Amino acid sequence: MKTISIRELHNHTGNWVRKADEEKEIIITNHGQPIAALHPLKKISKINPFLNRKLLPGIKRIMKKAGKGNSSDTIISEDRDR
Repeated sequence: MKTISIRELHNHTGNWVRKADEEKEIIITNHGQPIAALHPLKKISKINPFLNRKLLPGIKRIMKKAGKGNSSDTIISEDRDR
């Protein structure tokens, strides 16, 4: 477990946030007293669950039209005309 001062954290925030991934825990102190802890987040799966969602039929239709170079305002206007 690593301990750093709040001043050190302030002066080198980016470095300490990146190091949080390597360390188990980084304790931040103010005048020698522990005041906070910096922990690494759990590793997130490389697969984005948003990409595997089920789309409603209307949304699929709009996405197909948009993929063909149609602008969103054209697609919405066509849907309103129906």
